[in-house]
Amino acid sequence: MDELDRWEDSAGAEGDPAALAIARTRTFWNGKMLMVSSPTVKGASRIEAAFLESDQRFYHVPCPQCRRRQLLVWQRIEWPENKPEEAQYRCAGCEQLIPHHRKAWMVANGHWVVTNRASNIAGFHLSELCSPWRPWSALAVEWLAAQGNIERLSAFINTSLAELWDDQAAGAVYALAAIHGLASHGVSLDMEAERVALLCQNLQPVPVATYQVYRSQFMRSFHA
Repeated sequence: MDELDRWEDSAGAEGDPAALAIARTRTFWNGKMLMVSSPTVKGASRIEAAFLESDQRFYHVPCPQCRRRQLLVWQRIEWPENKPEEAQYRCAGCEQLIPHHRKAWMVANGHWVVTNRASNIAGFHLSELCSPWRPWSALAVEWLAAQGNIERLSAFINTSLAELWDDQAAGAVYALAAIHGLASHGVSLDMEAERVALLCQNLQPVPVATYQVYRSQFMRSFHA
């Protein structure tokens, strides 16, 4: 089942098309099901639900300098101001910057890490940070181009980072931005399990600043 999150909610009178496809395999003793998709909206994503039922494997790669194995995350991609074409990755171990040309070696020497051993269903998460066809610089350019456009930003988070878009938190962040007088800025966000990263760029030619708004503090401020 390819691009599962883009399927219609219902196949008419027969109901959920994904459930129907699964039912068709029951008569085959050696049948296998493969669900593939970029995620979409948190809580409404079929691939999210399927991944949560799996053993949840993430691809960890070694740093070419200190050899620490780690999951590549967007928050550690860095570039000089106004030079996204020079994007590099900052190691979570030695904190040294890794140039893009070392990525091929890192990915070739990586391995899958199971995080849910209670499941016997294999599930894999992989983003474009590991892609041999997408340099980190291209992702940085795309990220900057998406600022101020919520549709492009959600597409970047879903398809490039393979992460869920959280509509509720997105709306709350925009509301909080207005409350704190940031309406005159270009505002966007990056979602994680334990925080909302609020990225604000003034309409004047000044450096981009990133504001980390931890959920507990954020919710108290928003409901005040």
